[in-house]
Amino acid sequence: MASNQLYAINSKHYSVRPEWVWSKKNKRLNKVASLRIILKCDEANIIQKSMATWLIEIGAMNRSANIYDMGGCWLIIENSTDTTVEVLLSSSGQDVLESLDYYVQWLYQSIIESNKNISVRWEELPLYS
Repeated sequence: MASNQLYAINSKHYSVRPEWVWSKKNKRLNKVASLRIILKCDEANIIQKSMATWLIEIGAMNRSANIYDMGGCWLIIENSTDTTVEVLLSSSGQDVLESLDYYVQWLYQSIIESNKNISVRWEELPLYS
């Protein structure tokens, strides 16, 4: 897969792929890996409430409007409507894989797994410096 292409997964469960973050183009692990997560639910405001609860649960620190810091990662709420929330989860450094996957699994267990009406799309964005 070329490093400038988007890799999208339309599956409820996802694990961060080592070949994405530990590519030949990131040998020094100095690039940022960003995962766009698009959550949808036909029931209004379910995802917004769940996301707000999850951010409190993980101890995320609100840096500024729609930007949150948590251990080894940061999260940006890119878009939010009554039925959709799009977030960008990013990390870099030696623990990039572990940090991203830790929050991905927690998000899955806290929000996605418990609600069969939620659909999710995971998008591995190209790494950048």
